[in-house]
Amino acid sequence: MLNSRLGSEGLTLVEANNIIFLNEWWNPSSNRQAEDRANRIGQTRKVNIHILRSKSSIDELVGRVLETKINLEQQFVDILVKKISQND
Repeated sequence: MLNSRLGSEGLTLVEANNIIFLNEWWNPSSNRQAEDRANRIGQTRKVNIHILRSKSSIDELVGRVLETKINLEQQFVDILVKKISQND
C-alpha cells in the first residue's frame, strides 16, 4: 500500500501486482504516474490497482474532483485530436 504521491516519485514496483492506494493526489497525472510505476518494463504479471476511498470524507470529495478533471482533460484532448485530424 502506498500514497499515490509517493508512488509517482521514482518508486518502481515491477515485482508488485496488487497495488492499493489509500489516498489520491489532486492531480490525475500524478496518480497515473504512480500507477505506471507498477507497469514498468520488466513487469511480468497483470497489475491490479485498487483505490480505497472513505465514504463521507475528503477522499470522496477528492474522487469527485479527480473525475471532473479527468473528464475535462479527455474533452480537451478530443478537441485537439479533432483539430489536428481536420488539418491533415
